Amino acid sequence: MCQDDELYEKLNMAEKEYNKDDLVSATAEKVDEYLHDAMMVDGRDDGLDDWFKPNETRGFRIVEPNTIEKCHGYTMGSKEDLYDNHTYIALPKEKKDLIPEPEDEALFLLIGTLKTGETVYTHWLVESARFAQKVSCDWWDDAEGRVLEEWGIEYEEVEDN
Repeated sequence: MCQDDELYEKLNMAEKEYNKDDLVSATAEKVDEYLHDAMMVDGRDDGLDDWFKPNETRGFRIVEPNTIEKCHGYTMGSKEDLYDNHTYIALPKEKKDLIPEPEDEALFLLIGTLKTGETVYTHWLVESARFAQKVSCDWWDDAEGRVLEEWGIEYEEVEDN
């Protein structure tokens, strides 16, 4: 892209009106990129595994190592969300028992596509875990700031829906 194209793109982005839904979607995409880049290191999918150790973090990896092709981000949910996930079904009972019941605690769930093409929950943590907070607060704030910078606008210029 030449300098004229970059200038044209910036001017067009600044002229467009963005609403809060646009900002949330663009921010979520950027956080998804952060998670994917952190997870996929040197062709392996274990870059986040240190954050998912049952005895230390109250969470663990659900899928087998080197089976994830792409990380698609995270969602907050509960153990009930895992019930139809074939990777959860395949877990031994003692691992299933480590996951808090829905009424006990919300979960931070990573979503990914396996090399088989299936999209599943790949990891879980309790919502209050340090990494869950880091992603949903620190990474989210950073991503939102970068999106606004790319758009060339201030937060106050984002329209209500």
